[in-house]
Amino acid sequence: LIACGAVHETPAGVGHLAGLVVAPQYRRKGLGRAIVLGLSRAVLASDGVVTLSAYADNEAAIRLYLGLGYRLDHAFVSRFREPRRAASGQ
Repeated sequence: LIACGAVHETPAGVGHLAGLVVAPQYRRKGLGRAIVLGLSRAVLASDGVVTLSAYADNEAAIRLYLGLGYRLDHAFVSRFREPRRAASGQ
């Protein structure tokens, strides 16, 4: 898997972009931008509004979203105190 994204319906009935990820060796090649733009356009066409979220320390994603015209509406405090660790499967 090189890159992917998904849309989930919020309780309000509008699309929320989620699961946006690009494999590290393929970052900074426009794949994330293409996925966010494509999904955003599709959701905007059907719902008139689209939402997404990012962890506060994901500066690259936040820069991308702001650059595409998204704006910060809410800031949430995470219930996690330690950084999440990727499952190693070991």
